[in-house]
Amino acid sequence: MTEDRRARRRQEDVEEILDAALELFVAQGFHGTSMQQIAEKADFSVGKLYTLFPSKEDLFRSIQARGVQEMVAIFENVVDDDTPPLVALMNVLQAGFDFATTKRGIIRVEVAERLGRALNADRPVRDLFMTRIRDLLDRAVATGDLRPLDTHLLATMLMGAGEAVVEELATRESADPYADIPDRIMELMVLPHLNRGEVSR
Repeated sequence: MTEDRRARRRQEDVEEILDAALELFVAQGFHGTSMQQIAEKADFSVGKLYTLFPSKEDLFRSIQARGVQEMVAIFENVVDDDTPPLVALMNVLQAGFDFATTKRGIIRVEVAERLGRALNADRPVRDLFMTRIRDLLDRAVATGDLRPLDTHLLATMLMGAGEAVVEELATRESADPYADIPDRIMELMVLPHLNRGEVSR
């Protein structure tokens, strides 16, 4: 077997294990799931599982890291330098909540167990959002769309509001609990700072 083929096979094994682990974490909770159960669900030996993931915490961090990589790819697709900053900000908020809708399993585990807080596992996503939101707010001030303001503070408020809403709505059973949230956040927290009547297009 060639190196490339081995690497592809290993990555397929990793993905199967991550998917199985996430399904069990959602159903049983992080602390209620054993490595033995994950191995059985993924149809691997426990030894193979430990070869790829030294601990259950490492496995969960890998699930989160996969989510962060997906989020980075989404952000790269929704924002470009030609998009007016407040339109781009709305696009980022919408992408974030769309992502939260598709990744509710991870959020449910983190909310239920507070594991992400203990491992600081939510930090990369938070930093990614914070940097992107502040940059877009700075651009909106520079273009004159927003009055001069403390963009770091407003970005922090947007992050706090977003995190609180994601956590609050993560366990609701509706198909898209976050559908109207980006509009409401923009309406309540950003649009009051407009310099003129409407966002430049």
